[in-house]
Amino acid sequence: RVPHSRRSISQGSDIVLSPHTSTSSEVRVRLGDNNNRPLYLTAQIICKLGGIIRIVIFATYWLVNKTGLPLIFREEKSVSSAHLSEETSESQKDEIAAGQEDEHEIARMAEPLAFSFTDENKETLSMRIGNELHPQGTSQWCKSFYIQQKGSFVRRLRVSNKDRKEIVYNIGVDIASGKDKFDKTLIVTLTPRLQLHNRSKFKILMAQKCQVHEEKDRDAFLESPPGSSVSFHWPHLEEEHLLCVKLPELHNCNWSGGFVLENTDSFQFSIRNGHGRSILLRVEVGLVGATYSVIFVDAESFPPPFRIDNLSHVPISYYQNGTDSRSTVKPKNSQSYALDEPTLKPMLTCVAPGYSIGVYDLNRIGEGSQLTYENFIYIALTSTFSEDLSSPGLVLDIEGGSNRVVLAPKLTGKRSQLWRSSAPRDPDHPNPSTSEPIVLDISGPAVQPHAYIPLVLRKADDRRRLTQRWKFTSSGRLMCEHKGLYVQAKSDLKGTSLVLGPNEFLNDKHPVELGFTRQRMRPGSGILSLFVHTDGPTRVLLITDAVQHNERKDEREHPTPQEHTVTLSFKQGIGLSIISSDPAEELIYGLLSNVQVEYTTRNGLHILDAGVQSIQIDNQIYDAQYPSILYPSPPTKSDEFRHMPALHFTASKQRHSLLIHNAEIYENMILTMKGMTLNLEEELICKMVKWAGILNLSHSGDETQSFNFSNVFEENQESMIANTISATRYYFGTLKIGLNNVKLSVLKSNRLKGDVKLIQRKLNLFLITFESANIKLEPYMKTHPFETASFLLSSILKHYQQEMIRKTFLILGSTDFLGNPAGLANDWMEGFRDLLDGKMVNSIINMTHGAANTAAKFSGSLSYGMSKISLQEKYDEKRLMLRGKHGETSTRHLVAALKGLSFGALGGVTSIYDEVRGGVRDEGASGIINGILWGLAGVIMKPAIGVLDFATEAATALKESSKTVTNVRPNKIRPSRPIYTPAGQFPIYNRKDALGQERLSKINGHPEEIYVTDDHFVYGHIESDIIVSFDRILVFQKYHSASNRGNPILLSKPEVDVNYSQVSLVKVVPDGSLWNLEIYTSAEEVFKVMGDDEKKIVDLCRKINYAMSIYQELQFALPSKESELDSDM
Repeated sequence: RVPHSRRSISQGSDIVLSPHTSTSSEVRVRLGDNNNRPLYLTAQIICKLGGIIRIVIFATYWLVNKTGLPLIFREEKSVSSAHLSEETSESQKDEIAAGQEDEHEIARMAEPLAFSFTDENKETLSMRIGNELHPQGTSQWCKSFYIQQKGSFVRRLRVSNKDRKEIVYNIGVDIASGKDKFDKTLIVTLTPRLQLHNRSKFKILMAQKCQVHEEKDRDAFLESPPGSSVSFHWPHLEEEHLLCVKLPELHNCNWSGGFVLENTDSFQFSIRNGHGRSILLRVEVGLVGATYSVIFVDAESFPPPFRIDNLSHVPISYYQNGTDSRSTVKPKNSQSYALDEPTLKPMLTCVAPGYSIGVYDLNRIGEGSQLTYENFIYIALTSTFSEDLSSPGLVLDIEGGSNRVVLAPKLTGKRSQLWRSSAPRDPDHPNPSTSEPIVLDISGPAVQPHAYIPLVLRKADDRRRLTQRWKFTSSGRLMCEHKGLYVQAKSDLKGTSLVLGPNEFLNDKHPVELGFTRQRMRPGSGILSLFVHTDGPTRVLLITDAVQHNERKDEREHPTPQEHTVTLSFKQGIGLSIISSDPAEELIYGLLSNVQVEYTTRNGLHILDAGVQSIQIDNQIYDAQYPSILYPSPPTKSDEFRHMPALHFTASKQRHSLLIHNAEIYENMILTMKGMTLNLEEELICKMVKWAGILNLSHSGDETQSFNFSNVFEENQESMIANTISATRYYFGTLKIGLNNVKLSVLKSNRLKGDVKLIQRKLNLFLITFESANIKLEPYMKTHPFETASFLLSSILKHYQQEMIRKTFLILGSTDFLGNPAGLANDWMEGFRDLLDGKMVNSIINMTHGAANTAAKFSGSLSYGMSKISLQEKYDEKRLMLRGKHGETSTRHLVAALKGLSFGALGGVTSIYDEVRGGVRDEGASGIINGILWGLAGVIMKPAIGVLDFATEAATALKESSKTVTNVRPNKIRPSRPIYTPAGQFPIYNRKDALGQERLSKINGHPEEIYVTDDHFVYGHIESDIIVSFDRILVFQKYHSASNRGNPILLSKPEVDVNYSQVSLVKVVPDGSLWNLEIYTSAEEVFKVMGDDEKKIVDLCRKINYAMSIYQELQFALPSKESELDSDM
């Protein structure tokens, strides 16, 4: 009897089990709610050894409502059109899903809702808002969606109202598989499309941009106190989806510019108070399932996006193009800035005093147009100004009511004392603002020799340029273009006229009356240089005086050199191993050859440059199909990267002036790799996942730590918030990863067992075998990112996922089941090139290799498919094991071809007998019929598959013998590492022990037996090899002549193969000049190994006795708990 704990599900159901149940199965169990609406659960009946029956009951779907709104669900009645139509009204009582009562129309159900379809062929679901949320409106069913289609999408729930505007809610739908005990259930999570989290210190008021100027919409503004989270729905769907915020606690605070929410991004924006002062807030927008999480945080701990550095002597006003908000940065000050309108381009207009205007693109690094400002001058009589400025000096002034130039005390800002210093006027292109300028001139029509002529103001006249153009000399005098004539004062200085005349004080180098200098009304040259550059993640608009800018430029171009360099060189390379503890084995071994590392510090810049000449990573798993995982592809003459190192990495980090925490600033980071060959094997992928601990493979029955799917949404939200606030961010001027060409192969493993098979199922890892797909990947490149490591990693993975999707057709053309047509085309094209170049032999080899490869792939795929359909699993395992016992040579493949053909023929002859016997053994008398049916199928299929195996291996032998340089795979760098020493410790790598373990594994056909030692003895014409493991002793012997003495013993069958359970004693017995190792068995047999080296014999005896003692101890150890995978369905 299956009851249900919920009040709304009141009707149970029975599960009837047959007393002779011996096979696992699944049945649907019908429950009912108070309105007799059905809810179907699935009961999984699992039969185990010993008559144990395990029943697992689970719901097909869970509906988790995290929207904060009451939602009502129903299954669509019409599968053909339900997902294309949208209901607009309810004309009749709808059949809503079971478990939903009247209270669901009022409030959100906190617990997940179990859901099922009444008809298993239906798969579309629809939902609406509860009717009691808006009693005056009518809730409409949304556009239906496929509930079995995993992923994220959005649905709009509408509530129509005759008297008011339609209300629309955007709901995110995220469909994913459950975990742990819910792994057979699909979890459908309903969330608000927009979730706003205020983690700043301010109270924030939020509104859609179209609302901020409407008085009638002020009640619709959304308020978010610090630390709160609110759902947000656009009030006006037809308007721009831009959010504006303001800080109501600030006096006369203005609304910010509008910004986009439905796009993953991070940025800062500006909010201005009534005095024009800006407050910066940072926004992080991330996608969690189907919800955009928008997080507001204080920008104080982050560098600003922009900064205005005004190093000039005058204030500068600036504003973003398209906005009215103005700001002013004082001289010798800096000001942080964020865009007032984040959706507009970062174009900044700068205004200098006098309204000289320039526009600058903050995204464009480099120098912009110069600004000028009116900087009038005073023409001062030098001798009247003291250093302490205790009294005002005399400057040129205009006498009131006339145009005569006189000396008068300096009065700041007096217009008659201000003069403009400008370039000579161009008569062909006059300045419209000064079409009739008044300039300094003499009163007479022309100069007279030895005469002093008073100075006056006249209109500019090009004919009088000799007396209207003036300059200051290096000796501190003011003169016109007439040589020898200077401006000077006559009579008593104060109030006297100024005249132009010759110098009468020839013996006085610095006459008082002739010394004139210029004094600027404002500091600076009047010309401003503006330059955009970067200071880490901040774009800086640098404003300097033109003279100051040139001086700073010279300093940057000629810095004081301070350089220190450390160089590391590893000529023999660096080896890296990844070793698994359960089971204990070496998974991969990589060798980085000729590694060069250089670290340099130069003027605060830290530079790391590393290069690796060659890389090879080997698959160390026993009986791996491809020995090498990663290695450089053999270069061709057309390969422009063939002379480069296999891997090159460079990074430079600049000390920055930003006083921020949790930030790392890099000028650049570039990783480049030349063409690589990558071979991925299914078994290795699963074992690497297990080693990394990515999946939980615990078989414990404790469910207190199991997956709680109802809290996943909140946990993901909080994780993102914590990551936003505290995670370290990385800035890169340039971040680039270039992989160039990759020759990719993917292989399915023939036999996966235990945890490896469990991992494959949990990962849903169903690979398609293909070989040597030439894939050209576009480099990943980002400029000026400032993001967390997780964000950057996700961005990199997304880039290469999209690149692989783009290469889908190329990969499909390399698959085995199509015969690798892409490989055939490449080989034949290479063959035709060789033919045109006159290389006949190479042309034949390439074409033969392509044809043989295609034949091997096609027949192998056909053999694999037929075996899975028509053969029993045990027979297929034996067949694959027989094919797997060969090497990479053509001879071994031919041997495997003959063995496959023979095995298939023998299997066909004995098929009926073998299958009937197996059926009786497994199922009793009822298995006879099944055995006869399988046997009759095997009579035809087993020989046919044997023929296909023969064709596959024969074609593979031809392919291996016709390899060109570009198709040759490198040998393994070294044999796999033994994991245990005889003392049970992790050993230092020893090549002799590794070869011994490899040889032992080849003898057994599996790597589980642990090698202890081996040795070689010679006595007369008898040569003996002894291999000792923790399970047994193997002795290989051969008789030799003097010519072949000392050669390795290649016999595969041992003379002695005795398990420790049969051994009673092992000792060394002297025999004259010889020493015998005697092995006594429980059957009173004695095996002898003779040698003439006492030390070697005694050492071998000691190791055998130690291994035997370990074996005996292990007989009393409890066996490890095996995976129940093979017992489950």
